[in-house]
Amino acid sequence: MKRKATILIVLFLVSCALNTIAYSDLDWKSERDHNRWTEEIIFGNPSYKSSKPDSIELAIDQLEDAVLICIDQFNGHYVDKLADLNRYRIPGLPVDISAIDFPAGPNHRVYTHRGWNHKYTKYELEHGHADVRKEMLMSVVCYVFGFDDTLPATERSGTVSDAMCCLLYNTHLLGDRYHSDTYYGANSTLLLAEDSESIIHDTLELMPILFNEQRRSSEYATLERQLRKFSDRIIRERRNVATNDELLAIDKKYTPEIKDLLKTYIPGLLQQQSWFSAVFPAEWESSVTD
Repeated sequence: MKRKATILIVLFLVSCALNTIAYSDLDWKSERDHNRWTEEIIFGNPSYKSSKPDSIELAIDQLEDAVLICIDQFNGHYVDKLADLNRYRIPGLPVDISAIDFPAGPNHRVYTHRGWNHKYTKYELEHGHADVRKEMLMSVVCYVFGFDDTLPATERSGTVSDAMCCLLYNTHLLGDRYHSDTYYGANSTLLLAEDSESIIHDTLELMPILFNEQRRSSEYATLERQLRKFSDRIIRERRNVATNDELLAIDKKYTPEIKDLLKTYIPGLLQQQSWFSAVFPAEWESSVTD
């Protein structure tokens, strides 16, 4: 009897270990994928930081970790990432993960994935701590780029720092839309395209703020025009389907095309902003074509 009990305990411990390893591998892969999407869209290179000096690599790590914590933290995850950020005494960060933590699974998206500009209900704010999460990402963006950080995130609508946060946030959601095997509706994750809040709509809204001096450039005009075309197509196609599998197929079809469009134009437009190029110098040639 004792031997049988011992075997059961050993099997249980092995099972737990294997589950932990599998979960860690999956979690690591998700982080890796999100970071590659961010670097591809923001820098035009999915491995931008891999050969950069330590100071540049650190700044990218700080931005990527802040986005991951802001959007994907739940069930005590990312204690180490928050601790790493707090080592640099960045103002506005929660001291402990408990300030934003909440129990969740896939439904964590309801509280963190519905758009940088989404207005959460009082219950949703109390549960997912969206305002604290926004403040944290805003604080890291202000720290990395040297923006004024005296205004809270909730009062920064229309500022360059707010627009940069929205862009970083959207790179994460684009990756989610592409890598997910389940279709998530607007009540769970920001849609690719819609007449109001959506990834494309919010990107079009941030462009004149983030790239104000380039609004008359051909690069800006082409990006704006192509994003509007994608939006029209996606909305039209979505009206003609009924099942989640069909909606998921539309996401899978358009997210890589949108990513390719963004990575063609966003890095060059960002490089023309002195606050950006001062932190992240360009080491590639633009391949923009109309």
